[in-house]
Amino acid sequence: MGRSSIRRQIIFAKWDRVTNMTAAEISYVLNNPEYDHVSQTSEQARKSGAGVLAGRDAARELIKMIPMAAKFRGQYLNLPEWNDRQWFVASRAINFISRFRDLSDKMYNKDNSPSDLNVSIRFWGHNVDKFKRHFPKSKEIKHEVRQTLKQEKEKQKNLKESFIDRLLLL
Repeated sequence: MGRSSIRRQIIFAKWDRVTNMTAAEISYVLNNPEYDHVSQTSEQARKSGAGVLAGRDAARELIKMIPMAAKFRGQYLNLPEWNDRQWFVASRAINFISRFRDLSDKMYNKDNSPSDLNVSIRFWGHNVDKFKRHFPKSKEIKHEVRQTLKQEKEKQKNLKESFIDRLLLL
């Protein structure tokens, strides 16, 4: 297994843990006129130095990615067939959500409406209100992926050995 596939397994494992919204939920936030003022355009993001990806661009990409990833969620051996841009979006989503997820005091305005930061995080696929679960550290995810791969190799080795044993009995 190549180094890039292990890297992608780790990215997918992290993305799977931090993205807790469905494509429909992201689409609702993206198309809600109440949130039109939130997020930069692609051009504004490039000019400001924020990067080549604005929150609205990420949301559009995530809406495509989430259904593709549905059958792979919760496991790390098989990966969705995302293109390079989608893998880039997944890693950017992890970074964005990781930076802002703990700013609970800035998630709501004084009138208890969602703040721009709260809406921005939703563009990237994370709803802070949906459910709070353990947000794993990078080392934990890497360890978990490596353990899963190790167990899978061991299973394959045992299957091969039992197959050879059965052939010898014939």
